[in-house]
Amino acid sequence: MSKNTSPQSRSTSGPRSSARGRGRVKAASPSAARVAKTVGKETKARRATGPVTWRSRLRRMFFVVAVPNLVVFFSLAAIATATVLLTSSPSAWLPTAIAQSWMVTNLAPVVAADLTISALPILPALILGWMLAGNIHRAIKDKVSVNDLLALLGWVIAIPIVLIGVAWFMLWDASQVYDLSPPPLGNTIARALVLHLAALLIGMGPRLWRALAKRYKIPRDVVDGVVLAALSLLALLATAAVVLLVALAVNWKNQALIADSFPHLAGLGLFAVIGLSVLYLPNALVAVAGILLGSEFHIGDASVSLFSVHLVPLPPLPLLGAVPGSASPWAIGLLVLTAVAIGYVAVKKRPSFYQAAASGVAAGIIVLVSGYLTAGELGLYESVGLMVFMAAGLAVVWVGGIGLAVAAGMAIKTRRDEAADVSVAAVAEATTEETESSESTEAAESSEIIDAGEADEASDDGAVDYIDGELEEETSVANEGGSQGEAVSVGAMSEELIDNLEDGSFPDEVPGEDDIEDRIGTATHEPSDGDANNEPGVEDVDIDNAEQTAEEVLPDSDNGAQEAAENDTEASGVEHADDGHDGQQQSDEDDKTGKDTQ
Repeated sequence: MSKNTSPQSRSTSGPRSSARGRGRVKAASPSAARVAKTVGKETKARRATGPVTWRSRLRRMFFVVAVPNLVVFFSLAAIATATVLLTSSPSAWLPTAIAQSWMVTNLAPVVAADLTISALPILPALILGWMLAGNIHRAIKDKVSVNDLLALLGWVIAIPIVLIGVAWFMLWDASQVYDLSPPPLGNTIARALVLHLAALLIGMGPRLWRALAKRYKIPRDVVDGVVLAALSLLALLATAAVVLLVALAVNWKNQALIADSFPHLAGLGLFAVIGLSVLYLPNALVAVAGILLGSEFHIGDASVSLFSVHLVPLPPLPLLGAVPGSASPWAIGLLVLTAVAIGYVAVKKRPSFYQAAASGVAAGIIVLVSGYLTAGELGLYESVGLMVFMAAGLAVVWVGGIGLAVAAGMAIKTRRDEAADVSVAAVAEATTEETESSESTEAAESSEIIDAGEADEASDDGAVDYIDGELEEETSVANEGGSQGEAVSVGAMSEELIDNLEDGSFPDEVPGEDDIEDRIGTATHEPSDGDANNEPGVEDVDIDNAEQTAEEVLPDSDNGAQEAAENDTEASGVEHADDGHDGQQQSDEDDKTGKDTQ
């Protein structure tokens, strides 16, 4: 068997690493996974690059706009079919129901039997706009060109017009058979275009709008102002929802009375009434928001505001049961809620003056468009909706005014902070200068103290050296012998005696032996009367003092002389004859003096 055909060679013919690592899966490191993920995103973005030809670009943008419209259209067709079947209506009504539903979704007026309903529920239109805006945002959020936007704009305008035209012709055809008529074409197209263009503007998003503003040299504050206005109005709508909910809860008896006004209302009829109220719920929110701004809401001849309420018989819709019968005195206080809602957003965003001004204008435009889409006729009620221009003007005042107030407050606060920072910096600088000056003064004082200390140490060193020298000299003299030390002291005494001699204070003659004997004899005289009384006299005291002085001085001098003689003998070894004679004479005199004293 050869090596090529042996089982061992075949089993190990693969790579060594794979043979050893069999059954093991090595996990990728986090950095490698992160790099791979980044590369994958870049590749995906590169593959998703927009088309480079107008044909492909138009094809792609067509589906971006058409898909949401087609989804809503077919959904309405399914609902219309179900309604025709459930109500056992003729099937010929189905095209008319589908066309009319599409018109209602695009907020086009409904005309039937000489009655016009243009104040339509906006909930279906909001659903269509939300779907369209979301699809547009997903299509252009990563990468888009100006040509893509132009193609998108073209389809946003073209597709609603085409679909509205188809529905309009369907209604025109049905009007030949049924008591209905197609709505005014111009007003219908205008409403549909406003809805779709609003969806386009929202779907582009703030990021793309800022990029476009930068490209065409438009201040960014304009875009930020529009965003601030949208957020402020959303906060106002949230406040309006709370107020509407409270009103519905308080006036629930009115809703019950409206529901009881319908005879034989059960089943599908009850569902239709409740569903219609739900469809008009966004309209009610817009109306309450306008009222909170200070505007008025009209239903025919009826008017509702925070200041007054004037009612007439209203349409039998349970949602209208929330309208109060009269204005409460405290209702004007609800304006505080408006200020709080708009002020909260303004404080959170902290706009500049340009942003605040732009937000006021944008808020006015948004309220104007919203009022236009929600206002209209409602059968016998010729005018239903907000006072649009009044509400738009109040929106400009509220949003722009509060934004400017917040911007002014922020500017004042910034200036105060800057002034405080400057003052703190000045104080810190002054403190630093004082610290540096104090440190320099302390350094100078310490240097002077050090110099003075060095000088004192120098003088002290000299004195110590002098004292040490004197001590060393005295110590050396003391080590040489006590006699020499006594000689030094005797020499000092001799110098004093010489000084006294020069001053003339030295006695003229030295007392001799006879004088000493006389003094001793006088000391041994017989006691006087004072002796009998055991009282010592003056002479006795003097004699005692003399004897004490002799005992203290003469023995010490005798011993000192003897020690000096011995030390001189030991130090010199051989003395001259004259020195020995003098020493002997001095010693004899000392012995004789001692004997006499005894």
